[in-house]
This record gives sequence, structure tokens and C-alpha cells, in this order.
Amino acid sequence: MESFSSRNRGGVLIRSKSTNSPTRPLQARQVAGNKKKLQFRWMDSHIQTAPLIECPSYPNSVAWSEENLVAVASGSVITLLNPALITGPRGLIKLPPNRPFSIGVVKEEDLCAPCLMPISLSRDTRPCARSISWSPLGFAPNSGCLLAVCTTDGHVKLYRSPYCEYRVEWVEVIDISEMLSDYLASINFGEVNRSSECLDKQITDSNAEKRKVLNVQMPLHFCTCKMIIVSYCLSLNSNDFSVVVFMFIFFLRKGKDFESKAEKGPLLITAEQYASRSAMLSSLTVAWSSVLSLSSGSFTNCKYAVLAVGGKSGKISFWRFRQPEYYTIEHGRVSFDTKLVGLLQAHDGWINAISWEMLSTNPLKPQLLLASGSSDGSVRFWIMDGEELVTSSVVKFTSFRLLKEVISVTHIPISTLAMAVPMKSPDSFVLAIGKGSGSLEAWICNVSSSKFERVGTYNAHDQVVTGLAWGFDGCCLYSCSQVAFLLDPCFGLVLSPGNLVIAVVRGFDVDLLNPMYQARTQKAAVEFLWTCGPPVDHTPKNQTNSKSVIEGSSSLAEGNSSHWKFKILWSLNQYIDPEKPLVLWDILSVLLVFKQTAPSFVEQLLLEWLSSWFSDVSVGISIEDIPTHIQTSFPKISIRLIHLLNIICRRLVLPEMNTEEAKDGTTHNEAGKVHSWRKLLIHSETRVRVRVTTFSFQAALFGASHAAEASSSSGVWSPVGLTQMKQWVAINRDLVEDQLLVLLSKTDEPPGRAESICEDEEEESCGFCSSPVAFESPESAICKAARGHKLTRCAVSMQVSSVHGLQWFCICCQRWASVLLPSSFFSSDGAGHEIGRSALLYCCRPLCPFCGILLQRCAPNFLLSVNPV
Repeated sequence: MESFSSRNRGGVLIRSKSTNSPTRPLQARQVAGNKKKLQFRWMDSHIQTAPLIECPSYPNSVAWSEENLVAVASGSVITLLNPALITGPRGLIKLPPNRPFSIGVVKEEDLCAPCLMPISLSRDTRPCARSISWSPLGFAPNSGCLLAVCTTDGHVKLYRSPYCEYRVEWVEVIDISEMLSDYLASINFGEVNRSSECLDKQITDSNAEKRKVLNVQMPLHFCTCKMIIVSYCLSLNSNDFSVVVFMFIFFLRKGKDFESKAEKGPLLITAEQYASRSAMLSSLTVAWSSVLSLSSGSFTNCKYAVLAVGGKSGKISFWRFRQPEYYTIEHGRVSFDTKLVGLLQAHDGWINAISWEMLSTNPLKPQLLLASGSSDGSVRFWIMDGEELVTSSVVKFTSFRLLKEVISVTHIPISTLAMAVPMKSPDSFVLAIGKGSGSLEAWICNVSSSKFERVGTYNAHDQVVTGLAWGFDGCCLYSCSQVAFLLDPCFGLVLSPGNLVIAVVRGFDVDLLNPMYQARTQKAAVEFLWTCGPPVDHTPKNQTNSKSVIEGSSSLAEGNSSHWKFKILWSLNQYIDPEKPLVLWDILSVLLVFKQTAPSFVEQLLLEWLSSWFSDVSVGISIEDIPTHIQTSFPKISIRLIHLLNIICRRLVLPEMNTEEAKDGTTHNEAGKVHSWRKLLIHSETRVRVRVTTFSFQAALFGASHAAEASSSSGVWSPVGLTQMKQWVAINRDLVEDQLLVLLSKTDEPPGRAESICEDEEEESCGFCSSPVAFESPESAICKAARGHKLTRCAVSMQVSSVHGLQWFCICCQRWASVLLPSSFFSSDGAGHEIGRSALLYCCRPLCPFCGILLQRCAPNFLLSVNPV
């Protein structure tokens, strides 16, 4: 049964699964005959709007990164926005005209060939953005995200943020199309060399030359004949990857050589060859996979991501990217480990849409799922072993296994795809298919049983579907389109990392805009809305209020607190996973609104969330008693939960609190709840300081006991600042556990055991006047000069920060760091286990030890910056 609201909101529609419980009837029409009960609601809660200087032209024109940046592809300009400061600075990517690919020339009489007419008619001197996709977090040199951009002229390029250039325009780092062109040219675009080039040449002994066995890195059945010519040498082995090259003796007819022939100009090819090669190099869509982590063999602790690029030839190329070994915010070129690892002939027509997901049944051997949609209306499901893609050293052609093919009878082009793997069913996935006619298809697929079920086909829109997104673990599907009777069509939508906010790109009718004040700068807009629809229920079934969940609305003014409580708790619980980047902007935004309108709701929600950490605490406990329970149970709490608590304390409960107050542990005589939260924050950050010190002492002791191994391995992390840490422990002996005191005693016996590895200085000096600096606080210091320069200390090592070098900055707690911690620290469960070599081999990620969010280079106020909170 379907129900459609009579309201229209620019073509943005939500579709959600409902339960069997009775619900309040809506003003809608009922359509029978479907297996699933679906409820339709129009988005109705506006947050903010950002104008755009150009209007988008293609579906999926908006993307949301894991570092909380929104990219909008509008014409020849890509706009980068910070949703936390929508009226603030922006980033831009201007798409310049690209040089045509050097694939050859055709004869003048072949220019009017039918196969070349689409190419001739599609020439455009001003490229337009066709597809964009964000990489996972950690693949940019500063540990941010890379943005892949596909233009209408078929080029694919990667961009990074200008973190060290101090400019608005983003920096191009990789040209994928040029790399693909070089590879296809090396294999002659999969074509067999013409025999007229070498077989009819006379043979002479003067040019005899022995050749080695070569590897063409492609199956010979890819070619169309049994006679393969490699570098003008002949082989007859047509069923193997290895091509045996025999010695041939030949000479160039009439004494001419090929070098002089190549200098005369481009290669002359036929019209069919030009059309085929142009289709191979003309890309249409890009999509990044999730992070692949491998911990076996020589690939220990390496993380990868794969970029899929679909083109007009029906092929998908797969590009493997490895995370940088180190991150930096300074000037200097950082190399990217990029390699073409696969080519897949996915369809016969154009590839319009690609969607990635990863099965989580076995984290050690991840499997990648790929859905591809074509212009002929077909959709195919593929699966591949992630380890095979990562460890591959050659380009493979048949690595993906076809699971299912969906062929449309009407051959309506596929416009967009959306896939999700629910956490409750790690061996299954849901897929939504958007078509050019405005219809939607929903599929539920089980990989282990190879069962594929189409749960329904819906005429959701009147025109092409331009955006699809699954929310709340595959329970809600959001779609948008170009509505025929509206003048502001949608060109894509995307959900925030917490699934509480949705961004929609709209185009405006230029004829209705003021030609002087609006038409030049407001041709389109990005609209941010609160999401609606029932989220995943985390309460027991006998306590579920299904009616309140189903009847929930996106509007905060309507006051449906139970509906929003489910959504906020669901979002908070997603961040318990230490591998998920912390981006709490949407959660904090909705809680700040509720704090003004319903403060008691926020308090009860936080109490319920904090009470879920402890099995012996009831929901009815007061906020004044929470610090007591947390203090006794802190060693058992994971570091990720502590980070969530610190962010909520600073940004939600105590936003007016001076950052220096919590750093120095200053308390005031506030009464009631404010004093309890301030006390809780100070105690929580003290526990983090204890864990950082404990981790550093354990690493120092491990390095001292494995000195030979630590010195031979450059990837082992070595702590710094042990001297300052010892002084801090001596000052706060009543606040630390016995385990830390035991580690402290071990570092002193025998003398110099740990200091020989860490090489700490006994006395610090001021970077301005060289005066000595005493250790009094782990956050800041004042030198002993007459004027007393105030200096900051590193949040990790507690050493005085250098006044010359660049420091990492945390936008949440306003701390600085010159030393980074290994990734293993941010995934610790708080059990106090001893660390080993594997924990110290992980790449050091620029994450704040107190907040867990991404550190960055402190940028001026007039430049775009990242704000996850």
C-alpha cells in the first residue's frame, strides 16, 4: 500500500518502510497491490539555503564528504561549502578547457561518417561538471578527502583542498584520464596491429634482434584473431597471458624508419577506430569505494580505496589508491600511490550510474559490491574479493563476478543508483534504481543465498529521477526529480553523515529572477532540510511506540519528541564504531534547536544516552550523579565514547564556557546542572590525558625492550615528551591509576632505558628569547623572562610548541599538536591491555586525542575550513 501526500515540495520525496501497527491516515490516495507498505512524505523543514552562481545540468550534482564539506557541481564551477557556516567562505574548482586526447586522425572524407556524428555534435569548448564523488577520509595529504570530478568532455581529475596555498581555488593532483590514455595506448586500445605495417616487409639479417618474453597483461581472447603482433614480433599462443616473442628479422621498406614516420604527425586511423577509442576515453560517472583494510602478508596495516570510472564504451576502470604513509600540512609535493588494477566490460551501452558497498560479514576478507546502470536500461550486480583488488599488480579484465542482471523491457535509461548494506543483515543489500521516466525500483538481495527480490516498482515522479539516497541503515529512501509543473527542478540530494540533514540542489527559472540582482548570482541554490521518516528502532519490541515513530515529522516545531529521540540516539550509536569519522554537526544542530525550545527533552535524552553506558544505572538517575558513576567506570569506557562525551559537553551543554577553563581544570561555584557538566568535562579530559601518558609509557618500554627491532623498522611509532609526562604525573599523582605509576617506575629502571629511545630534552627553552621554561601546566607555559612570553604546549607530548613550525589545530577544543598518535590509540576499548608492535605500526592519523575529530591547519577566517562539530 502506498500513500502520497498532496503537498508538493520541488520533487523531494521520502519513502519509508512501515510496520504492521495501525497508523493515523494521511490526506492521500491508496494504491493496492504491492508487497511492502510504504509511506510517502514530502520534505517540509527548511534549515538554510546557499545560492549558486551557476545552475547544475546533470543528476547527482551534490556530494557530502566524511570531513563535513558539501560539493556542488554547477556548470563549469564546483562550489565547496561548509554546512556549519553556510554564509561563510567557500572553495571553488574552475573547470578549464581540456586538450583533446591524442588518439589519431581520420581522413577528411571520413569526417561525415555516421559513427563520428555524435562526437562532432557534442564538441563544447566550455566543459561542464557531469559527476562528482568524495573519497573516504584519509587519502589527501592532510588526511582529508579527495574530490573526483568527471566533466562533459570525458576527463576525470582529482582535487585536494588548498591547505597550504592560502587560496580559494582547490588544487588538481591527479589526471586519471591521462593515465588511462597512456595505458590504452600501450595496449593499442585492445586492437590488433595491421599486418600491412610489418608482415609485408622484406627481411634482412642486418636488423636481427633477440627479444625477451613479454607480458601484455591482457588475455589473448580479448583480441579478434589468433595471430598477435607485439612490437612487430609474432606469436601464436592465443590462450595465455604470457606472449612468447620469437626472433624475427625484418627491415623497413624503401629504407625508411618508423621514427621518421612518427615525426610527421598523428597516427592515421579509420573512423570506426576513432569512435571506438574516443568512447573508451570518454568518462561519464565516478564513484569511490569504502576503505579496504588488509593485515596479512606484506600488506600489513595498509588501507586502500578504489575509484570506479564508467564511460561511453560500457567499460569500468578501477583505480587503486593507497593511504599516504604520513600526513603533512606544510608545503611540498606528496606523491600519490595510484594504479590501474582492473577493466570491466560491464555493459554494451553508456554507463550512467555506479554505486559501491562493502559486505561486512568478514572484515579480514572484505567483499566489494558494485551496481552499474546503463543507458540501455540494464542494471547489473557485481561482486569481487577486496584483497584481490588490493594485491593485484597487473590490470585484470575478469575480476568481478556477475551476480544478477536486471534488463528493462522499455529500455529506459538508468539515471541514478543507491545501494546500502544494513547492519542487521551484513550478507544482504538493498538497491534503489532511478530511471529517466521518473519511476523507482527497489530490490532486496541476499548474497549468500543468491536470492534477488524486487519488492516494488513505483511511479514516484513525473520526470527523470536525479537523486537517490538510503538513510537510517536502509530503512528510508529519499529521491528527487525534475518536476514538470515546477520551475525549480532538483538536480540531486545527499544525506549528512548522521542522516539528520539532507541537502538538495535546485535550479531556478531565470525568467522569474530579477535580471540585475538575482539572475547573475542566484541561478541555483543548495537547500538544507531536516530529514523525516521513521529511523531504526533501538528499543525492545514490547516497548516500541510504533505510532509515534511512523507519525514522526521532519519539522522541529511540531514537537514530536519521541520521533526525534529515536533518530538522534540512532545517529549517536553509529559513532560508537571507532572506524567511523566523527562528524557530529547535524546531531549538535538539532540538539541546539531543542535546547532553546525544549531543554528538558535534551536533558532527558542525554541522561538516557549516558545511562546506556552502564548496566547498573537506571534511566531515572539525575545529572548530578552521572560524574560519580563515570569516574568509577572510566577505565572500562572506550576512548570513542569519551570523545563523544567531550564534544557534547563543549559544543552543546557548555558552549559559552571558555576553552581555557576546561584545559586548566578551573572550576567555579555554579550551582546545579552547569557545575555538574563542567565537572564531568574536566574529569573526562583528565582521563584522556592519563590514557595518552599510559600509551606513551607503554610504547617507550616496548621500544626499550625491542631496541633492535625498533631501530630497524622505520614504521614503529616512538613517543616524545616523556620528561614532561613524568612531571605531570608527579604533580597529579592523586588523579592517576596505579597502572600508570607502575609504568612510571619501570621507565626509571634502569636509568636511561626509555630516554635513550625518545631523546627528550631535560630543560625546555622559550622560542622567542631562549629563556628557560618550567613545567606548570600541560596546556600552556610562561617563560622566565622579564616579560614572560606565553607559550602553548602540544596536546600529545606536552612539550612547548615550536614558534617556527606548523602545528595541527583542533577546532573543537582549540588545542594544538605537533606530535600525532597512532590509529590504534583511537580504537582502544579502555581495558588497559599492553600494546605490541602491531599497535605501533599503524599510520599516525591527525586526530585530536581529546575530541577524536580531524586536526587541520588553522586557516584565516576568509578561507574555507572544515568544522565537523
